[in-house]
Amino acid sequence: LPPAQRPENEGLPLPYGLQVDNLGRLYSTQLTAGTLARYDTRGGKGTLLEMPIENSGPRRPALDRAQRLWIPEFNTGYVSIFDPEIEAFERIRFGSPSLGMYDIEINQETGDVWATGSLASSLLRYRPDTQDLLHIPMPTEPAFTRHLAVDERSGDVWTAYSSLPAAKPKAVRVRVVD
Repeated sequence: LPPAQRPENEGLPLPYGLQVDNLGRLYSTQLTAGTLARYDTRGGKGTLLEMPIENSGPRRPALDRAQRLWIPEFNTGYVSIFDPEIEAFERIRFGSPSLGMYDIEINQETGDVWATGSLASSLLRYRPDTQDLLHIPMPTEPAFTRHLAVDERSGDVWTAYSSLPAAKPKAVRVRVVD
């Protein structure tokens, strides 16, 4: 991966989330550097891209059907969408910075974008076609939601509560009935 070129006193770039698109491009968010690294696995060339704003805290991204990368910004309440065709970012506000968005998964069947609100004990569903945002509180507190899994057949979304800070470990299934 290309170096983040940050001063040593800012710490390591901390590669975090990984995705590989259908063209063999590896993407890695770099949490503390506020960058997105792209590596062409076929050609061997790496590129470093600056996130739209500093200190956004990019975490675990997901790819949509158009191979755009949806990146949760842990520190801002926004999601950045990187479009590799035009080499540009777009940002969508999902809520306040206190959400602590950690992971994103996309239902490839419906296009629904799911995000964890780990600091807000919640899940969020965003529908790009209508721009509707649904906030779903978890059934118990605290619920430091970190990871997501989408069942493409049923549309159910699964998340697991973290045990740090102290929380009773649980797996939760969300079924949304429209």
